[in-house]
Amino acid sequence: MTKPDVAVPAKNPFEAVPCHNPMAEVLLDQNNCCQIRMPVQRGSGFGAKLIRKFRLYRNIRVNLDAHGSFFWSQVDGKRDLRSIEQKLRTEFSLTVDQSRHATLQFTKMLMLRHLIQLQVEQPVAKTDGK
Repeated sequence: MTKPDVAVPAKNPFEAVPCHNPMAEVLLDQNNCCQIRMPVQRGSGFGAKLIRKFRLYRNIRVNLDAHGSFFWSQVDGKRDLRSIEQKLRTEFSLTVDQSRHATLQFTKMLMLRHLIQLQVEQPVAKTDGK
């Protein structure tokens, strides 16, 4: 009996490709720093009726500094985190540790707010039919 191919998760987080949430809206201030806004999804039920009645709509709002704005501008759904990290390092003259830390922090912060998603290509491991 042969086992089917098993998906093996990627071990390096910098191989993931971030992409924007299409609902996110970006505004630039006078310093070219980004402010990202996105409406919070409304649920159903009694709470949602109250929100509609009193017009209590909420938005997620994130203000990014120069590093974060540069990170956001590099996210295009094609570049992986490794290439974004390298561009961040060269643009701001950061050390490898600083640029890696910044890349991971921005990725985590934006993912927790559902402003970006990561696309991870999972290589398929071949199993023997023994």
